[in-house]
Amino acid sequence: MKKLFYFATYLLLLSACKTSKVDIVQPTTNPISTNANTTTGEVQFQPKFIDFANSTSNARLEATDVTKIIVTIEDDKGNIVKNKISINLLNFNGSYISQPLVLKDGVYKLKEFLVVDAQNAVQYATPLANSALSSIVNTPLPMAFTVTSQKLSSILPEVVSTLSKNAGNFGYLTFKFNIVETLDFYLAVFGFNEANVAYELIESNVTLKNGTTEMFKGVVPANIQAISIKDEKSGSYALEVSKIGFKTYNGLYSYSDLQATTDYPINVILEQGNGITCAIGLINCGNTCVNILTNPNNCGSCGFVCALPNAISSCNNGNCNILSCLTGYIDCNGIVFDGCELSVADAAGITCIINIIDTDGDNVEDNSDNCPLIANTDQSDIDADGIGDVCETVSNKDSDGDSVEDNSDNCPYTANTDQSDFDGDGLGDVCDNDTDDDLILNISDNCPYSPNKDQLDTDNDGIGNACDTTP
Repeated sequence: MKKLFYFATYLLLLSACKTSKVDIVQPTTNPISTNANTTTGEVQFQPKFIDFANSTSNARLEATDVTKIIVTIEDDKGNIVKNKISINLLNFNGSYISQPLVLKDGVYKLKEFLVVDAQNAVQYATPLANSALSSIVNTPLPMAFTVTSQKLSSILPEVVSTLSKNAGNFGYLTFKFNIVETLDFYLAVFGFNEANVAYELIESNVTLKNGTTEMFKGVVPANIQAISIKDEKSGSYALEVSKIGFKTYNGLYSYSDLQATTDYPINVILEQGNGITCAIGLINCGNTCVNILTNPNNCGSCGFVCALPNAISSCNNGNCNILSCLTGYIDCNGIVFDGCELSVADAAGITCIINIIDTDGDNVEDNSDNCPLIANTDQSDIDADGIGDVCETVSNKDSDGDSVEDNSDNCPYTANTDQSDFDGDGLGDVCDNDTDDDLILNISDNCPYSPNKDQLDTDNDGIGNACDTTP
């Protein structure tokens, strides 16, 4: 319920800023090729189930077990832009509609359309042109459609049951395939509009990388945008948001952070000017946003390189540590910054003052291991609480380090020890974009703690009448 409320709140905000048009896309013939654009729109698929025996369309035909669609899409140059990707279906009282798919502006062709169940078995399919079943539907594939910036288009392919039929009847070589799972994350970018003296949703250039792999790059329109990427189930994602006249934003997000955006979108506020803005938890080092708690080239402070002599080094909680010594060397004196100072030959006959103990055998000494009883060579610690991820439990996980465990924290990813929640909606004030629930974002609300949709300010002092002691 909370998810729906906040999403509805964002939609109301969006509608106040700009009205979006929804198009129902009917099949087109001989589409005119358009130049490639970098702006994006969204499409939804609404399969129309055909009663084969009567050759009639029936949107409420029994299809209770279907869960997803598999689609292949080609651009106007003949390039496959989506190859057998999986999109979840939502059931609205017997009618089905897919989650939105983000595509760049342009003309496309729907090449394959399959409806599958929870076991990924094909239950319905749209026949291809010239196949044995092509006459059953009004428009066999390929089906042309157009994507237009800031519009949600709905595509209505007719599908026929595969019961007692094979892939060849539909014109397909096979119904066996490898599903490409996708993940949708939601992003809203704000900038200050001097003319209106308010923060507003703005168009921006967005790049998302998982490690060195580019997951998305394009122009995101001025709305709360769903961005589809390949679901890699894990990773550390670097988000870059830029626009001429504003500082470039850089932020790091975990896989779970992206998943959580279905409840609360990532809100990026671009600052006017040049240079970069770093997300909370990151530091600007040489015009690059880094986490000085884990970055080996900026360990604990900008420019401090964690590279110890004769050792494999690790930056953990801002401290440079010895993970292990190179073959033929030992750390005899226990001093970190001279690394593994003695060769095995030189250490012959010397009694070292440190007895190296590595209980879990992961080449990380117990005195610097964030999980000394469970092997974790990478020492991954997403919430930086000193407890490695592999031995973190739900009961003690504290992602934002505010001493309030996630399972009871009303802002699990933003520190707020006091758990203040002014409007009592279960979302802490520090991560609530609309503290008083009046549908006006805090950054534009002249009374963020007093509901006042009208924003009335009689004396024009920037403080709304609802909270002004001398209006």
